[in-house]
Amino acid sequence: MARAVRRGTLALVCAFLPLVASARPASADEITGGCTGTVNGKDGALLTKDDPLVVREGEQVEITGNVPTEFAAQNPTSNTTVKVSVIDGLIDFTSDEQESTGPTYSADDVNVDDYFDAGVGMYRVDIANSGTGWLCEYTAYIQLEGDTLSGPAGLIALGAIVAGAVGALLMKGRKPKEPGWIDAGLGTADQIEREEAWQAAAREHPDAIAFEERAAHLWAPPRSLQPSEREMWSGKVRRHGRGVAGFFWGLLLGLGIGVLGWQDARWTVNLGSIILLPLVVAVLAAVLAWFGWGYRIRDVVVLPADAEPPPPETEHEADSDADADADADADAVAVTETEAVSDNSAVNEPAVSALDPEPSPDV
Repeated sequence: MARAVRRGTLALVCAFLPLVASARPASADEITGGCTGTVNGKDGALLTKDDPLVVREGEQVEITGNVPTEFAAQNPTSNTTVKVSVIDGLIDFTSDEQESTGPTYSADDVNVDDYFDAGVGMYRVDIANSGTGWLCEYTAYIQLEGDTLSGPAGLIALGAIVAGAVGALLMKGRKPKEPGWIDAGLGTADQIEREEAWQAAAREHPDAIAFEERAAHLWAPPRSLQPSEREMWSGKVRRHGRGVAGFFWGLLLGLGIGVLGWQDARWTVNLGSIILLPLVVAVLAAVLAWFGWGYRIRDVVVLPADAEPPPPETEHEADSDADADADADADAVAVTETEAVSDNSAVNEPAVSALDPEPSPDV
């Protein structure tokens, strides 16, 4: 029953990590009280965050060690407890006391499979061994081996990162569609200059087809104007976003980063990973959202398109036209020569009068 409750609580904590945690030492503590201690055969004092004990699913974590030397000869009885912190100093699970007799002690009531149900990541383990006249304590770190997204904690963290990043980006705002937003973002001097530019363009181009205002993000390359377009005025406008909403989306993003880093065994769940880191990310997201987007403004007048010139003739078409012209000239010359011959014949023949008798045929 106790194990079932522990599993359910662990899964709930990992799925909905609280927003508070304590700041505990970042490295493993030295063993105090005169004892020695090992975790799965490795010196517990050397199992730091940078070099944790890697545990695979199905393995058991065994704690062993020697009681202080001055008590070892008395064949003492000692009790050992193991505390696994899900959130350092705030939420942890402590095993029952395990009794040992003699100069050595041991404990193996840490079932890591319970923690694999929620995900992987790095955990802080505090071991305490006590007897009549002594108390030994030390801290070690263990890492559950596995894929970062193998459990619900990693998947929830990834979802928080995606949602937080998208939400913070959307809080920067979008390009408005309502008229007048450009003038609202300009100073008085720029507004006057822009109005005068529009009036001058109207006087200079009475045949204009349209007068357009174009806005594009500053990070986008400017678009080239068409031959029939002329620029009237250009400038820059910045639209601020929703900084407060950006803060809360950034908080979600920071929490996701903190939990995903824990699942990737880069740190434990502590004050830095789920309080300080999310707050820093939230402030940055708020500033980014408030800063908004900058736009490049270009006011353009569209003129009527000029008549297009006829397409140039190809070499074949030019040769065909030349041949046709030569044939036409030759025909004209032939006609002229024929008319000239006819005129000459008419001049050389004698004129025939109507009074002249018809020539009689030869007898």
